[in-house]
Amino acid sequence: MGESTAVSAVEVDSRATFQAALDSGLLDLRGQPGRYYVGTPPWPRAFAVLSMPPDSRLIGDGSETIVFGGGDPAGAAWRGIQLHDRARITGVTLELTDTAGDWDEQSHLVEIVGPLTGAEIDHVRFVYPLTAGVSRGDCIRLRCYPESRCWDVTGHHNTFAGCARSGVSIHSGLHGSRLPDGTCSTRFHHNTFDGVADQDLDGEGSGDIGGLDESDCVEWDHNTHRSAAAPPTSLAVSLYPGSVEFHHNLLLGRGLDVLGGSHHVHHNVITQSVPNGGTAVVFVRKSGSSWFHDETWTREVSAGAGPVFAAEQKMTAPGIRLDDVRMVQHTPRGAVSVHGALGLSMRDVTIVDDGGPGTGLRDAIRVEGSNVRTTPVTLIDSTVSGPFRALLSTTGWYAGGVGSFDLRDNTAPASSSGLRCEDVDATATSGGISGPVTYVDNTAGSPTCSVWSAP
Repeated sequence: MGESTAVSAVEVDSRATFQAALDSGLLDLRGQPGRYYVGTPPWPRAFAVLSMPPDSRLIGDGSETIVFGGGDPAGAAWRGIQLHDRARITGVTLELTDTAGDWDEQSHLVEIVGPLTGAEIDHVRFVYPLTAGVSRGDCIRLRCYPESRCWDVTGHHNTFAGCARSGVSIHSGLHGSRLPDGTCSTRFHHNTFDGVADQDLDGEGSGDIGGLDESDCVEWDHNTHRSAAAPPTSLAVSLYPGSVEFHHNLLLGRGLDVLGGSHHVHHNVITQSVPNGGTAVVFVRKSGSSWFHDETWTREVSAGAGPVFAAEQKMTAPGIRLDDVRMVQHTPRGAVSVHGALGLSMRDVTIVDDGGPGTGLRDAIRVEGSNVRTTPVTLIDSTVSGPFRALLSTTGWYAGGVGSFDLRDNTAPASSSGLRCEDVDATATSGGISGPVTYVDNTAGSPTCSVWSAP
């Protein structure tokens, strides 16, 4: 590392001085509180206003702010700071509030571009609020690809006080390794999201995030997600194809979207209170086999009527496993809605419902096919409270129909039927219910299926 380069806190353009310090290996602002202004050079210019060479560090003690502005991006891509291999930012505030000039949505406070190995961002406060009529980008963006991957990237104990678009966006190509303590070398943890205009975590690209083999992992854990005053989306987190360990997070106000991939989701508390037009608190689509366990999901009245959990085919169909998941439904809709899935396994699921009857009969769990057959479906050792038409209902109406069902040792005393089947027979346009259907030792109303069996 180079020697520390001291910079005085005066309201002049510090870009050249800061860049020289970073080129030497260390920009150390500790003990020098204040606001440091960094201007954007006129076009043509480099996309990055400040560039951190390999092994360089930017250090503060929490009382120093770097303010970007004082220049027109001219509608081109812009990044406040770009990190290279093993660079680290810690202990500063990064801010951009300037609305002058022509900004582009690819304007990011911090951007990491692959190929890269090793980068750390910690104890940083981001202030990049949404401004009406101005299009800007993310607080942190990782732009890596399968042909230029990023490894060993960590972000922890950061505060996202304002982000014009996403808090952290990941295009693709992000990977990590399992460490001796069981955590991942690529990990975002103990961060707080308070004022993000769009999604706190947005897996916005084509995937390729973790999962190359059993040792390749990406971890997102122990983060607190709060809603902005008027968020444009009801989703706090969007996971795209790949494999992310998403655990011990607190989502207050907005939900989780899983758009493909095989993710391990556990020990999260997710409460949906932002109105969303009926989108589920947790929504799974496209191919992959995600496992959810030890979760608590709640749909508040303010979110509007809709399911707590939903899965459906979107071009391709997912496979779902739910174990020890507690769902609380305060709106007049069923808790679980599945439409086209390559397998649905539910064990030790608890549904607590006080949403009322709404405008018609409703079922706690609704399972349908699509143009693919939804099979197999299991529901074991689960408990449902609430006055439903059925604990689980299904239909063979859609082209793919549905297949086998196994319901055992479930309790739903207020449900009129334990299992309700509609459109059992296959037709020229519907797949029917192929079975077999097993219904054993359930405490609920009698099943209405003509194909059910109780060995």
